[in-house]
Amino acid sequence: MHSKYTLLLLTFLLFHFKFGFAQSSSLFMPNAVNYIEVGDLDVTGDQLTVEALIHYTGVSNNVVSKHTDPSNVNYLLRIGSFEITTTNGFANFGGVAAAGVNLVQGETYHIAATYNGQFLRYYVNGCMTGEMPWTGDMAQSNLVTAIGQQSACQCEQFRGFIDEVRIWNVARTQQEIADNMLDLPNPTVEPGLLAYYKFDGNFVNNQGNAVWDGVPIGNPQLQLIPDPYPHAMNASVSASDPLCNGESNGVINVAGSGAYLPYEYSLDGVNYVPNSTFQSLPDGNYTVYARPENNNDCIVTNPIVINNPAPITSNITTTDVSCFGGSDGAATINPTGGNGPNFSHLWNPNTTTDLTIQDLPQGNYDVDITDSCKSFGTELVSNGHFENGYIDFTTDYTQGVYASQMPGDEYAISFDPSLYHSGFVGNGAGGAGNFMIVNSSATANQNVWCQSIPVTPNTYYNFSLMISSMFTVSPANLEILINGVPLPTNAIAPGATNVWDVYEESWFSGASAQADICIVNTNTASNGNDFGIDNISFKECASCTQNFPFTINEPTPLAINANTVSESCVGASDGEIEIIINGGTPNYTYSIDNGVTFQPNNIFTNLSAGTYDVVVRDLNDCEITLAVIIDALPSVTFDVNLIDPLCFGDNTGSIEFVNIVDGTAPYNFSIDNGTNFQVNQLFNNQASGIYDVVVMDDNGCQTSEQVELFDPQEITTEFDITSVSCFGDDDGVITFINTQGGTGNYEFSIDNGTVFQAGNQFGNLLEGNYDVVVRDANGCEIFDNVNVISPAILSFEIESTDLVCFEDNSGEIEFTNTAGGTPNYEFSIDAGTNFQANPLFTTLTSGMYNLVLRDQNGCTLTDQIVLIEPDQIEITPLEIDVTCHGYCDGILGASVLGGNLPYNYFWSGNGIDATGVEVTDLCAGDYNLYVQDVNGCNQSENMTISQPGPIIASFYTEETEVSILNTEVNFVNTSQGASNYEWDFDDNSQTSNEINPMHNFPEEPGSYNVQLVAFNDNNCSDTVYGLVKINDELIFYVPNTFTPDADQHNEIFAPIFYSGYEPGDYNFMIFNRWGELIFKTRSPNIGWDGTYQGIPSVEGTYVWKLDFRETMTDKRHVYSGHINLLK
Repeated sequence: MHSKYTLLLLTFLLFHFKFGFAQSSSLFMPNAVNYIEVGDLDVTGDQLTVEALIHYTGVSNNVVSKHTDPSNVNYLLRIGSFEITTTNGFANFGGVAAAGVNLVQGETYHIAATYNGQFLRYYVNGCMTGEMPWTGDMAQSNLVTAIGQQSACQCEQFRGFIDEVRIWNVARTQQEIADNMLDLPNPTVEPGLLAYYKFDGNFVNNQGNAVWDGVPIGNPQLQLIPDPYPHAMNASVSASDPLCNGESNGVINVAGSGAYLPYEYSLDGVNYVPNSTFQSLPDGNYTVYARPENNNDCIVTNPIVINNPAPITSNITTTDVSCFGGSDGAATINPTGGNGPNFSHLWNPNTTTDLTIQDLPQGNYDVDITDSCKSFGTELVSNGHFENGYIDFTTDYTQGVYASQMPGDEYAISFDPSLYHSGFVGNGAGGAGNFMIVNSSATANQNVWCQSIPVTPNTYYNFSLMISSMFTVSPANLEILINGVPLPTNAIAPGATNVWDVYEESWFSGASAQADICIVNTNTASNGNDFGIDNISFKECASCTQNFPFTINEPTPLAINANTVSESCVGASDGEIEIIINGGTPNYTYSIDNGVTFQPNNIFTNLSAGTYDVVVRDLNDCEITLAVIIDALPSVTFDVNLIDPLCFGDNTGSIEFVNIVDGTAPYNFSIDNGTNFQVNQLFNNQASGIYDVVVMDDNGCQTSEQVELFDPQEITTEFDITSVSCFGDDDGVITFINTQGGTGNYEFSIDNGTVFQAGNQFGNLLEGNYDVVVRDANGCEIFDNVNVISPAILSFEIESTDLVCFEDNSGEIEFTNTAGGTPNYEFSIDAGTNFQANPLFTTLTSGMYNLVLRDQNGCTLTDQIVLIEPDQIEITPLEIDVTCHGYCDGILGASVLGGNLPYNYFWSGNGIDATGVEVTDLCAGDYNLYVQDVNGCNQSENMTISQPGPIIASFYTEETEVSILNTEVNFVNTSQGASNYEWDFDDNSQTSNEINPMHNFPEEPGSYNVQLVAFNDNNCSDTVYGLVKINDELIFYVPNTFTPDADQHNEIFAPIFYSGYEPGDYNFMIFNRWGELIFKTRSPNIGWDGTYQGIPSVEGTYVWKLDFRETMTDKRHVYSGHINLLK
């Protein structure tokens, strides 16, 4: 189970790190003489900074040197010291001596020295280790600046690695130095930076000034500088609050890293100690100070709070014993405060550990409450913050190498995971400081970190760590084993980078005297599964216990008595019981039915005579019982005389009480179940119904029974009504039938009883409502209202359809919405001569129609309507002929009148099938237009498209052969049907509009495709092409004498061509008098210079031979002759 203890961890960083150390190599000088020269790099004025990363492997001297001896030093940076010369003389400052810093062989450091015109200062890993007052401007000398050696004598060799060398003409601050120990971004724009050497595969000045590029002397190498790399001073601080409320045993643990060893710590900034644990602290606000020993210039501070734990509160609630002498008391606790929420407790004298103790009798008790076990006291893990690097733990993983894209199964201790893998993201818990970086692999159950710690048997301990993901794919799943047994839960890396989660579990040592702790990676993913761990902690845990007393009480015993009131008469149910109770626990409830039902009131009323089993129950359900008796008196008796009502529903009946005995006179009488009483025994004017009659004596005792008065049968009748035949007639009839009920003979009236008759039928009635009455022999009457109806007035509407087309019979008339009268209806459109049952008349021609509607009773209604026809369709053609012979740009259209819009147009003939009011792109020929209106009525029209005669373009030239010597050509135009012309001669010259033009072509061989376009005034045209060929002429000559005497005249002998040959098929040779070939070329641009094998030839006559191919005919020519060489 996870402990609820919260690990308080704060990390404070004095300097803001700017990591990003991306070097691929550094300068490595294993022995003499190997170093870098960068030229006479002077630094002027009184501002200077020289800095470098170093890792020396043997006896070493100069890191950066511009000096020869103490009398001739510009600046000199060495391991632990710095020298310069100013106008005030030579200064040799032992930069680390005063601070007691020991820069040991085999470690990587950042060192820097500054001069600001007032002080010389020396820095190690971003912390100033000392300063020396000095003034003046820096001296200049013609010395060569060297890295790793003195350039003059080559006798002060540095052995090992040097990187990140920077020379400035400003005095950098401690903050600036610490911020950029491993890399300097944007070096080309840094104010005052003169030179910057990263040695990433070269020796160039990364500041950008190539004048100061480095020159290797000897054989310096480029290798990776060993890690771990330096970083600025920081401290990780954690606190343990006091164990219990009000105690002073809080603890602060601090772990310094970065800068340089040893560290010392303080809680007041004045008194420093090397011990990193502060104990016996009360609650309060603290500031933790950490620094390298005796270094007041490199202090980090970190505020931290030790809180006073809240006191344990029991929040106890008790339940007293319910009934006197019982044992159902109880107590419940809900502990809060302390180091909750996991509490344990023990009840006394009962030893149960439940939150609630039950079944307690009255008495005094107490409970001990113990809060959760929390981390307390001294930290038992060594190097749990990895402040000391790769010590005090074992692992199955291989230590990784910087900048190597660290593979799986490797790890590193560093402040920046990107130094070991470009894909890793994150930093130490709290933002800075070393942590363990793991690139895991697919091998399961490898030990990431193990350490053995002595423990006390039978003691609880808390183990905790912080875990972060370096890469979000497949987060790590770490199992923590102690003595080979896994803790209950695993530590799971978070799903995002730059997030640190706290893991914590408790462990009981049992009989063990040693805890062998191992963090094991169970994730077998080969992609991802990369994580960091930090702040590993293992401490004893302890708890607080507090005692809480309490008391369980009990009530006094119950005592009962009762008072009674007798029933006034048998059945009166007016007896009473009043119960008197003492003791127990109010409030009480009461029962008189042996506990079946209870009520809160102690008085029971409306009781009949009898014995009652009384039970009283108090608030705690404690009970006591008592038997109580109630007595009763005899009740009154009587008879009833009844008279029924005369007519149905009237109130002429009566009820009379007689023969009244028993009870106590005088009596009162009621016929409404005692709601109202009267002293008179007779009740008149009563309607039929059931009555609850009651006699009440002087004591209020009542006797009741139920009686009933009956009505005669209700008069009922029915009606047979004959309606009026036609609207407005008076032949309606009302007949009374099936008259029943009442008494004796009946009389009938239809005028609301004004006139009665014995007969039951009334005739010759108009349409209307009649108030009818039936009366019996007792004068009892019933009333009703009947309606003699008349058919509604006849009505109809007409839907007509006019003729679709001119002179057809498509008209229709339909009677619609027929109403009134008496269905079934008949219909006529010829003034009643002929009738039909169908309201629709079809196939009608145009004209007037006389309409008649007749109902079943012969009632009629008439009307008139006219059917009309549309005009005849008329087509007016529109014809536009084609513009040119053979063109298809003719247009046909039409203007249409008559019929009914819209029209549909259908074109045919001469191979077309088209629609629309107009058709275009038509060739010459005959066509037909078929027009159909919206109703399908149609008309057609024949039309014709005509065309003009054709245009024929043609020409010839007067010349049959043309050469480059005369390129004039005369053209003869033989075109027909055209009036205008345009000539294109295919030689990029202007076109011509002449009828018979003359044209001069370029004086060079070639073929020209001449175009003639002939067109008329409608821009109809015809085009013809003719080929004009300009023939080449072979023109060349061969000199007979040349004088290669170096006077710049007539120095080369070669044939001279003007035209007519193929330069690519050319061969020219020279022979001496003995027939020996002394010169040969295949290029017409190369001639003989009068030499043979580089030696001038003698004067004399030489033979030449020329072989080439003619351009136009591919004919080969071979010529030979003599050439005179003169000097």
